[in-house]
Amino acid sequence: MYAGVGEGRFVRTKSFFSMTAVVKDNELPKGLAALLTEARRIREFGVTPGELDRQKSEMLRGIEQAYRERTNPALRILQQNTCAIFLKTSRFRASPTNTNCGSNTSRKFRWQR
Repeated sequence: MYAGVGEGRFVRTKSFFSMTAVVKDNELPKGLAALLTEARRIREFGVTPGELDRQKSEMLRGIEQAYRERTNPALRILQQNTCAIFLKTSRFRASPTNTNCGSNTSRKFRWQR
């Protein structure tokens, strides 16, 4: 079982708090109890230096991995397919001037209602 809490920011004015539990079948009550315990611990005591260091290391490792894989052709295909599915199934649509999902990050999107 794994349980954790976190917070972050979507944009400057909108933040979020999340609680996550990964449990085996039929262990939902145990997972919920672990979430509440973890949330209480974080609220009362904060995080330990070891927890903070571990999280920093994980973030850095993820960034380094993404940088190493930036030119991997298989990942580029996955990214393009994911982008294409998103554009076809979401309320976001690519603007008529650029509907492809290449590596150009300056794509324009508009909200469709």
